[in-house]
Amino acid sequence: NTTDKSIALMDLAIRRRFHFIEIRPNRDVLDSLLRLEGNEDDVKEAIFHIFEILNEKIEANKGPDYGIGHAYFKDIGSKDDLMDIWNYKIMPLLQEYFYGEDETLLSVLRSVIKTKEIDGSPAKKIQQYHSFQSPDEFLNSTLNSARERVGQPE
Repeated sequence: NTTDKSIALMDLAIRRRFHFIEIRPNRDVLDSLLRLEGNEDDVKEAIFHIFEILNEKIEANKGPDYGIGHAYFKDIGSKDDLMDIWNYKIMPLLQEYFYGEDETLLSVLRSVIKTKEIDGSPAKKIQQYHSFQSPDEFLNSTLNSARERVGQPE
């Protein structure tokens, strides 16, 4: 399409004039960006779990260029912020990445968050990962998944 062609010329011009350095998602960089106050260890554990597992699953299904970077998590100061980032930044991105691949998206979501399995269409099942009732429910579901993954009790 014509838009892509005009952007391609600009992309080529930029690539001729600048160096590019690839910056991969990195837990240490994420740790330095978090501005959690007080005793928010559970929130930090949930953030690291989401960050690491999503990037692992996305890379396996889409490739390394689709990773979720640090900027998605930089404004998190509480579990309320984490749930907002999930609902308004991460879920829409995942739905775009896996458009038309509902079963793959469900597999990715199940690896990140442990929820009670519901009946219904794949779209309805995906919706359950986008409609948590409270930040506490979201945080607990995420921590249950993280702890199950490393073999700790819930």
